Amino acid sequence: LEFRRVLFRSGTKVWLDSIDPDFLRVNIDRGATGATSNPIIVADILKTGRYDADLARLAAQGLDDEVIAWQLTDMLVRQAQEQFYPIFQTANCNDGYVSFELDPLIEDPALNLPHDERVRRYIALGRKWSAGHANRMIKVPATPAGIASLETLAADGIVLNVTLIFTPRQYREAREAVWRELSVGPDRCRGARCTERDGCYAELARERAGGCQVILVNHALYLADLALRAARGGEPVILPD
Repeated sequence: LEFRRVLFRSGTKVWLDSIDPDFLRVNIDRGATGATSNPIIVADILKTGRYDADLARLAAQGLDDEVIAWQLTDMLVRQAQEQFYPIFQTANCNDGYVSFELDPLIEDPALNLPHDERVRRYIALGRKWSAGHANRMIKVPATPAGIASLETLAADGIVLNVTLIFTPRQYREAREAVWRELSVGPDRCRGARCTERDGCYAELARERAGGCQVILVNHALYLADLALRAARGGEPVILPD
């Protein structure tokens, strides 16, 4: 108990390496705020026999083993998401997620898929399994193809969990792939002319600042605004007139 208190006080989020509904129920009461899944975790749950009726129902529909496996994975992750959803709401979307791992067989050497095909599959599956889910996090491996898919997935607004990071190089490549889509420098930002302006946090913040009587800024922000105005013929970029 004291160990958990130390973790919570330090800001650490305790996530579970399981989506077993009984295990989640007990540990959410103990302070767990999220969970992860993978095919092995799902297989261990199915081995308990608690989902034999679901297996039989799907098999009776004539579905093959692969389709059945992914439908059951989706079902179990959905159930876990429901358990963590109150946490997700309370944390203002900053916690309460359940991760869903994309097909690891994309990297199977026996399939020997070309790099571009692996990237295409990660993107297609990321879009498929994230659609319609508020607190589902898509787990992508830090392989060359997985990293190559991150920029597109991030652009789609998909919440990502990059797994199998074992080296600083993998971490940097994954971080930079996501950050390329999340950050926009003056060379790419179109300001008020951007078609995505209505949903842009920077534009919304500047509009709100325009209604203020006093704005507190540091030297870096003020000088960045002056430099961008000079480059754009005096057009307001960061701070309002």
